Amino acid sequence: MYHHVLIPTDGSDLSAKAVEQGLQLAKALGARVTLLSIVEPQPLVSVENVQLAGMGTDFLEIAHNEAKAVLGEAESRAEELGVAVESIVADGTDAAGSIVQAADEAGCDLIAMGSRGRSGLTALVLGSVTMRVLNESTVPVIVYR
Repeated sequence: MYHHVLIPTDGSDLSAKAVEQGLQLAKALGARVTLLSIVEPQPLVSVENVQLAGMGTDFLEIAHNEAKAVLGEAESRAEELGVAVESIVADGTDAAGSIVQAADEAGCDLIAMGSRGRSGLTALVLGSVTMRVLNESTVPVIVYR
């Protein structure tokens, strides 16, 4: 059925629950897993450019270290379950696009991810990474709430 599952995570509690469910599903299917964390560069605003020197680089380094720590915890859990796992930290400003691209590049045949389940005006204003992945992905997507 499914042999390679992409599980994106941002380190949130909801995402951690989706990681656990995705890993359990992969175990039941005998599938391998690629874990993904996306680091989105943050715009830095200052009146004087001098204050910004090096801050962008520092932020990215900290964000990458945090992403690696989140992925490390998920990797440990996968190993406990006996699930083959690899991890990717990707840079990008478009989380949904990065998820779809990573699934394609890694050869995944399923994406398992969480959703906050926003609706109404909140969903319209904030958008939904999950909805965009559902719309753009060429492989099936399972959504955990």
